[in-house]
Order: sequence, then C-alpha cells, then structure tokens
Amino acid sequence: MPDRNGSAYGLTAIFPIKNGRFTSSDGYETSYLENLQSYLAGMPQAGGGPFARAPITHFSRFVVIDRLGYNGEPSKAEDLRSAYLLWTCCFNGDLLTYLGGLYATMHQELSEIFEHCVAFEDYPGEEGFTRYVKYCQVTTSFLFADYPDATVEDVLISLQLRKNFMPFARQNQDTDAATLRANFEKWVREVEDADPPVPGAVL
Repeated sequence: MPDRNGSAYGLTAIFPIKNGRFTSSDGYETSYLENLQSYLAGMPQAGGGPFARAPITHFSRFVVIDRLGYNGEPSKAEDLRSAYLLWTCCFNGDLLTYLGGLYATMHQELSEIFEHCVAFEDYPGEEGFTRYVKYCQVTTSFLFADYPDATVEDVLISLQLRKNFMPFARQNQDTDAATLRANFEKWVREVEDADPPVPGAVL
C-alpha cells in the first residue's frame, strides 16, 4: 500500500519556498530561502529536538532543494522557478492523527519553518496545517522501514539492550560457566530495572 509498510507511515511532501527578500526581526535584510536554511541549521538535534515531543516519530528530515543537478550533455540544464522544502518522516499510525499531534506539541517550530513557504498563511490552525501538508504531499510509493511493525519505544529499548550487552560480552569472555551464569542473571536484573530510553535519545 502506498505510504505504508506495516504499521509505519512514510510522509513525503514538497513545499515551494517564497521568492524575494524581507527584513528579519533583528533588522537584517534576507531572502526566505537563506532565512529558512539558517533556521533549519540551528534546530537542536537528538534529545533536544522538537520532534522528540512526538514520541511516535521514527525520524524526520527537512531538505532544501534550490537547484537541479546537471550531468552535462546530452542532458539539458534546467532551472527551478523557486526553491523547495522537502519534508520526509516516518512514524507509527495514521497521517491525520500524527499531524494533529505534531501541531499540538511543536506548532511554534512548525510555523517558523513553514512561514517561509508559499501560501502557508492561508491555512491557519491545526486543521489548516493538516490540509496544507496533505495538499503538498506526494505519494511514497516504496517505503522501506527496517522494523515496519515496531514502535519507537520497541526500537529504542532494543538499541539500549544491544548497547548494554556489548560491554557485558567483552567482560565475560573468559569466565567459567557458573560465574557467567551469575553475572548474566545480575545483568538481566539491571536491564529490567533500568529506565527506558526517552524519544530522541542517542544510543
């Protein structure tokens, strides 16, 4: 099914970026393209990023497309009428619920991103944001998901388990069977008592 692989949903959307220049809040003249690039480059990553507030997000990526590739003759060089913002993300669940949850948890960041895009101001509020994204959505015809039926929590717990097991394996390579069993049982108890990783954690 397009856009889906198991319980995973892949969103792909392309938004035209406004042409022209404007005066920013700090008094500098800049283009919408330059200002958007600067904003995206300054967004916090990993656990401090805004998408960590949306715990069903597996990943989210913004890419600014401001030119087309040219491989030389016999291909033809082509120009874009405007730059575009490509947004791809993968999450568990359905699109409308996801977009509504995103808007509720990070509407400030979303507004600061998409205000650089054509006609975003014509789609106010949560319902408008959802319609705007759906209008600019393109079909994800082949969605590859490493773990199509795993939740973000499942993946994080598995990564944490692998990270914690490697030191245990190295430290117990030469132990006898009785000691290995005792150490393993102790390790299992520590794993079971450990706090689960939070969305956005780097593991």
